[in-house]
Amino acid sequence: MSLDPTIAVGVVALGWWMLAVRSLWAAALTPFVEPDIEGGSTKAIESADTTRSSQGFAVVIPARNERKRIGGLLEDLAAQTRKPEVVIVVDDHSTDGTTAVLESWVARGTLPLKVIHGRQRPPGWVGKTWAIHQGTVALSEMLATESGRAPITWIAFIDADARLHPHTLEIALGMTRSLREDAPVDLISLPPGYRIGTGLQAAVGLALGHLLWQLYSFPRVNDPRRATGFAHGVFIMVRRSTYERIGGHTVVKGEIVEDILLAEAFKRAGGRLRVAAAPRLIETHAYGSWSDLIRGLRKNAFAGMDYELKRYITGAVGGVALAGLPWLGLAWAAVTNQPHMFAWGGIGLAGQVAAAAPVCRYLRIPLSAGLLMFPGIIAYVAIATLSVADYLRGRVVWNDVVLPAPSSRSNSTMSRSATSGSLMADSADEGTDPAAKVG
Repeated sequence: MSLDPTIAVGVVALGWWMLAVRSLWAAALTPFVEPDIEGGSTKAIESADTTRSSQGFAVVIPARNERKRIGGLLEDLAAQTRKPEVVIVVDDHSTDGTTAVLESWVARGTLPLKVIHGRQRPPGWVGKTWAIHQGTVALSEMLATESGRAPITWIAFIDADARLHPHTLEIALGMTRSLREDAPVDLISLPPGYRIGTGLQAAVGLALGHLLWQLYSFPRVNDPRRATGFAHGVFIMVRRSTYERIGGHTVVKGEIVEDILLAEAFKRAGGRLRVAAAPRLIETHAYGSWSDLIRGLRKNAFAGMDYELKRYITGAVGGVALAGLPWLGLAWAAVTNQPHMFAWGGIGLAGQVAAAAPVCRYLRIPLSAGLLMFPGIIAYVAIATLSVADYLRGRVVWNDVVLPAPSSRSNSTMSRSATSGSLMADSADEGTDPAAKVG
């Protein structure tokens, strides 16, 4: 007994509308923090307390070959309405002139800047986690040896290619005050906005942004009763005492998607998260060309599936089928002149656009870009296929550098992760070491 194609397309169409309802409901509950463009000040659409905090905080920045971008971030830090007590940049063996840029900033004296020259990465670490670890160790040594320095309560990990609104750190520190005084916050993450300039960027960003939205809706992530954790590696701020209690970045030292796993480690230890969308407070650039997408995403596409072939096959087949059937229904209706098939195909595409609406808002792209969901999924499946092939050959390719593949996910610190990898939960231009910047 064969399945009527019209029924198949109709079931998928209804499924898209179910996803749309879920997405729009989660969007209504999602905290946003953004600048008040008209008034020139900052408002936190989440009732975060944005008053000046007396809590000391430090910034740690891992950087490798970021000559063109690190200066922009340092300028933004110098312009903050709430400046950090210390900024530590870990220069991870840069060869492009990053070191000279950092030395010029130290000479200026406009920031409390300390540059750490990274040591050789030991086995078992990836570059970004190792660089951050060195930065936090240097911070602890500084606090232990320099008397009279203000205590540091918070540490912000910021990617070198991020750009910050002048009120970003003030807002983040305001969010450290829990809505419940008896339940302090331990980790804050502000996922950034992306500079989307091409249809390819919009398609891939939309497809993966939608999948991450379904897996890691912020209301669920912020709910202390749920085990789901999420953080975006471009901007993570942690309570220092909790961070040190869980072991810091040693708990995710060999992980490709370390940002999400660090958040989950905080939750397992009883820590509370506050994740809020901040596309106008923090900005980074998305992957540009097709070759950039491949170079940047193939490292974590299969890692985000726990290196399980079953997840890859299910996700690839299911994703392509669900996104493609409405289009197939319209094409079939045009050929066979079946009005019911045409109607269901149209309903399915409308459901796709509705489900994509929150991500379109986040990425600041037109709602009509929701129609790019299907080509975006196809593009990511192609990149994931390369990632799977790399793993089966016993390697992980990171920015054209070949690293040994993890021997087993069962021995990993990863307890769970997105089936999508961390596409837009990744920063755009891998910066810290061949095994460095992930998120």
